[in-house]
Amino acid sequence: MRKFMVWGFDYSQAVTKGAGYLNVSEHELFEIAYRGWHKQEADQEETQRCYREYLRNDSLPQWVKHYVRQLDARNQFMNGGPSSNNRSFWGWLTKLLIVILLPNSANFLKQLLVKQGYSFYC
Repeated sequence: MRKFMVWGFDYSQAVTKGAGYLNVSEHELFEIAYRGWHKQEADQEETQRCYREYLRNDSLPQWVKHYVRQLDARNQFMNGGPSSNNRSFWGWLTKLLIVILLPNSANFLKQLLVKQGYSFYC
């Protein structure tokens, strides 16, 4: 089975996990994604054709890809995949920058408040 991955995002796994997260079938996930993308009720023939194509060739329409990426961004149900390594790296880097910059900014803030006449007790 061929998998589509863009920047570490596995769309086949995202469809399966997204449907499980929403407690619906994969076909119903296609219908929900269609409604979200086209802002109208799902066209049964179109969603059925796209779902069959997905089952045969693992090919997804843009509106399904968009929906599962938004769903993951809101709920992060794809934890544990390659994309979580990227998130953990940025989280680690952010914490490091806070540790490095916070003492300097605290001293600056303390000096600023003292100059404006505030008493600062630590």
